[in-house]
Amino acid sequence: MWTFVLLMFFVFLTIGITTGIIPLFSRHATPFSVSLPVDYLQKQFVEIRKKRYAVWNILMSILLGVPLFIAPYIDTELNQELFTSIYTVTGTIFLIVFSFVLYLKYRHDLLEWKKMIPREAFEESKKIVVDSQYHQKLDTRGNFSIFIWQLSIIVLTVILTYAFYEQIPQEIPIHWNTSMQVDRWIEKSPWSVLMLPTMQVLLIPVFNFSHYAFIQSKQKLSPLKPVVSAKKSRLFRKAWSNFLWMTAILTQIFFSFLNIFSLFMKESPF
Repeated sequence: MWTFVLLMFFVFLTIGITTGIIPLFSRHATPFSVSLPVDYLQKQFVEIRKKRYAVWNILMSILLGVPLFIAPYIDTELNQELFTSIYTVTGTIFLIVFSFVLYLKYRHDLLEWKKMIPREAFEESKKIVVDSQYHQKLDTRGNFSIFIWQLSIIVLTVILTYAFYEQIPQEIPIHWNTSMQVDRWIEKSPWSVLMLPTMQVLLIPVFNFSHYAFIQSKQKLSPLKPVVSAKKSRLFRKAWSNFLWMTAILTQIFFSFLNIFSLFMKESPF
């Protein structure tokens, strides 16, 4: 139970951090989706709300994660599972709604503040910066690379599965409770051993499309420092390309490990 609780707390914290830092590191020209004149993008009024949004999201994720530590002290295992499942879903929904409402609040603040900006500032900032060789200069992972790495992991998993098919028990575990005890099984068959690899195949287009959409998205350069902005933007896309590539590989490895573990586990090790 403690492992599950710590994992869920980490999930809450990850959601809070990821959501909170978005205004700090993306779309500098349109904070909270509000278009502002160039000279007003780095005003204290804007920067304070970006930082507050990050702090409140992270703080709320921690506060929502703390009650999970009550679960191990609940009297029965059934009540522990019931509490963690209901609370995790409810807490996640609340965190997302809170983040969305907070985003709308700060967006409203900026829209009201924007009304006080002189009209001349908008006339002076009507400048569009475009790097015609932006995508040609990108040094990112190729979509084929992401595809072939994932496919190779899945193929290797399937080969190992059928190579040692006779060693697989007649009953295959498919579900574990929060105490990591198997509580549901299915009978072995040539098709049942492919459940997880099938899911892995479905993940390939998800990861590839996510990577393609991110890399090919429209460039958004800051008129303040167009050259520096373009360089930072390319570095940012390179970093995220590597992150998505690594995420895809680790996810597929995790599912392959889970598949091998469940197929060849004759009894629960816990």
